[in-house]
Amino acid sequence: MKSRISHPYDGSGVGDWIAERVCQSFSYPLSHENNLASYIAGGYYIQAENALGQIFSYIADFSPDEKLIVLSGLALRLLKIVFENAQIPFDERSALMYNLAGILDAEPEQCKVVITDAVHTLCLHRQPLADKFPPLVIKTQKAVKRYYNNPNLSIAMIGEKLGVCGYYASKRFKKCTGEALSDYICRVRVERAKWLMTDSSLTLSSIAARVGFGNARSLNIAFKKVEGMAPSVARSLCRDI
Repeated sequence: MKSRISHPYDGSGVGDWIAERVCQSFSYPLSHENNLASYIAGGYYIQAENALGQIFSYIADFSPDEKLIVLSGLALRLLKIVFENAQIPFDERSALMYNLAGILDAEPEQCKVVITDAVHTLCLHRQPLADKFPPLVIKTQKAVKRYYNNPNLSIAMIGEKLGVCGYYASKRFKKCTGEALSDYICRVRVERAKWLMTDSSLTLSSIAARVGFGNARSLNIAFKKVEGMAPSVARSLCRDI
């Protein structure tokens, strides 16, 4: 009987999970997983398929147990995406979550099939949104990416930059993307922080300042919300993040 393995995204046992994997010189492909999640969010199936292929290639020489650890972690990440994607009909969401949850008791090759099908389905549901965003939503995204490093960035400020009511822009953004504008701002900042974390000479405090957070504590809270772990843990877990 297989035991359930803790993963940074399941909200429990993070410290034990990290300690156990580090002791065994185990390298989790977190950067590839993050790329996959980003492509799914944009509805880019070809890129998502390539990212998934990179993960499968990465674990090709792993032992069966190590493969199960990675595939189970990936399933947990996809479960989170499915749960948060309100655009998917309820029955289909339930089926996806049931199949992904069943991975914990499956063999690696069967896990790959379930994960591949889930990625395909998620991208299909995101693609229409990626192709049909109205101009206001696209302008809102561009404004966030331009001003994310401003610590005073807010919904009201974005509205001012776009010449519309901030509340209206936020409401339209949520309706069209399924994501709250405040959460999108947080996610963009965290994504930028991850790239800066590749520079070992930068402290978390300096990174926080560069991406618009007032201090390292704010970065820590936001990073945990988006990635499910502290930035210091992510930095030590995957050096090529």
